[in-house]
Amino acid sequence: MNPDQKDNLYVPEGNRDHDGSRRQVLGIDVGTSGTKVLLIDASGKIAGQGYQGYRIYSEGNRIEQNPEDWWDACITAVNQAVSGKKNTEIRAISLSTQGATMAALDAGGKPVGRAITWMDTRAKEEADKIESLLGKGEVYRICGWRSGPSFDASKILWMKNQGYKEAKLFVSTIEYINLKLTGRAVIDPTNAAIRQLYNVNTGNWDERILNAVGVSAKELPTIQRTGEPVGNLTGEAAAALGLEKTVQVYNGAHDQYCASLGCGAVNTGDMLVSTGTAWVLMGITDKPIFSDTYIAACTHPVKGLYGNIASLTGTGASYQWVKDTYLPNESFLSIDEKAAQKIQKCKNLYFLPWLSGAGYPVWNMNARGGFIGIDYSFDAYCMALAVMESAAFSLKNAVKDFENHGSKPKAITIMGGAANSKVWLDILTAVLDLPLYKMEITDSCALGAAFIAARAEGWYGDYASAAQAVVKQEKVPKAEANRDFYLKKCQRYNNVLAAMKEMYSSGGTA
Repeated sequence: MNPDQKDNLYVPEGNRDHDGSRRQVLGIDVGTSGTKVLLIDASGKIAGQGYQGYRIYSEGNRIEQNPEDWWDACITAVNQAVSGKKNTEIRAISLSTQGATMAALDAGGKPVGRAITWMDTRAKEEADKIESLLGKGEVYRICGWRSGPSFDASKILWMKNQGYKEAKLFVSTIEYINLKLTGRAVIDPTNAAIRQLYNVNTGNWDERILNAVGVSAKELPTIQRTGEPVGNLTGEAAAALGLEKTVQVYNGAHDQYCASLGCGAVNTGDMLVSTGTAWVLMGITDKPIFSDTYIAACTHPVKGLYGNIASLTGTGASYQWVKDTYLPNESFLSIDEKAAQKIQKCKNLYFLPWLSGAGYPVWNMNARGGFIGIDYSFDAYCMALAVMESAAFSLKNAVKDFENHGSKPKAITIMGGAANSKVWLDILTAVLDLPLYKMEITDSCALGAAFIAARAEGWYGDYASAAQAVVKQEKVPKAEANRDFYLKKCQRYNNVLAAMKEMYSSGGTA
């Protein structure tokens, strides 16, 4: 973090807080499984926090949520965070949100059915049609994200084909919550890009994609930069949240971009990996990356920078699957301890994390995962270890791909579940040729959203200053004992990977 590099983000005149008061701001992270809220004060102290989960409705390739659950969770989590506090000290709010989860709203702003999540793949035919209309790879060149059924362009076309006649406005999570907070449906560039309706080169909704989808700009929300004011709380929102109507809502960002702010990845050469259901890698550069592996690039909230994203699907989800299926009564700590004893025994066991198809960098949805080299002597702890190893090897390969395309990291910051696993950290430090740091504060997305509000209120001159004041990182010691073992195993893993890629690309089936 370089305190001399100013991010030049929009800061409204009159909102610069010079009086040193202990004002507070709220960062709200509306994620896939629940909403987290952090309340921070001007000293950088976390003064309150809250959480509320919600349901995911799943049936085959249809994976949905109720948008009203997002708002109800915001109310519950905010009330938890501000309980016992003076609400007159709370000055601002900003949002971190899941991307590419879309709801259709009627003329009164009410949801028409459930939201279609980013995990939903029902709109494959529509994605193929849009790609054919615009030309192969053109969607990626326009918006920075590879065309696919999970994104809003395809889902809007699906809705229109299904006759959603009451739908007047198509929004993702951030616009819906901004609408509930202020009465205005407003989106930021990072969320707009992942909807696949936005041109990262012009900063506007893209007319070519809109025409292919059959949607007009009037059916989409207003685009504003991260950190710009959306509006004050409505009377209804203020009453529900227990706050004053004078609270200002500043436009937020996609959760991975908020995570980069929350962990201090705000300069060229910074890199972070968020380890959850998928492992999401982001490299910060001063130029966008467009690659044959479809690294996704968008403007970063810090002016002049770009966040380049790749999602390693099947990593965390595969580990959860092994635990739920074979070790449902064991804690993660217990699995860690027993898996660590299997390293030499499992030296020829490999796992391919393609349980729902191969995403980045393979891009073959017909590919399937599996354990290679398994025999009767292996148990569930061997399986868990092989899954952890495959995630670490996949990350090493992804970092190399980023480096080959111009994102050359100085270090990597890790957050999420894997940051709490000694086995996972040992494997990662063995195979990575970079320093690895883990976060002291785990809710980086909500913290990043709070930084947006605090920055807009004038508490910090730039995001680097905010991170230096608040963010604490711990360097992960290198696991030298297994370094040579895992470097060699990673190479063998890549040989297995290449053979399986060839099998599926030549028509092999699961």
